[in-house]
Amino acid sequence: MNPTIPTDQARKSAFQQTLKSAQRTMQLSEILKLAVESFRASKMRFALTALGMVIGTASLIWVVTIGMTGKQYRRSRPTPSSWNTPAAALLRRSASSTTTPSPSTTKRPW
Repeated sequence: MNPTIPTDQARKSAFQQTLKSAQRTMQLSEILKLAVESFRASKMRFALTALGMVIGTASLIWVVTIGMTGKQYRRSRPTPSSWNTPAAALLRRSASSTTTPSPSTTKRPW
């Protein structure tokens, strides 16, 4: 007999152990009863926990939104690599062909 292949008896034994373990764990109804009793016993703790969860979730959403907005803003701004496009060259050429006022006629900001 091959020792790596479990026999029917070994399978039944493993199933019985799993069944005993499942019987020792709490049922869903017991968990709900415990939660309701805990809420009745300490309403302030429950309220503070709920408030903390709401604040934490809202702050996480806020931080992600700010990050995504910043990324979108950064992508919309021109970068040095986009300055070498043909459209940018035309803008530079048209800006250099305009006459610039002489320094004596320009107003100084101070």
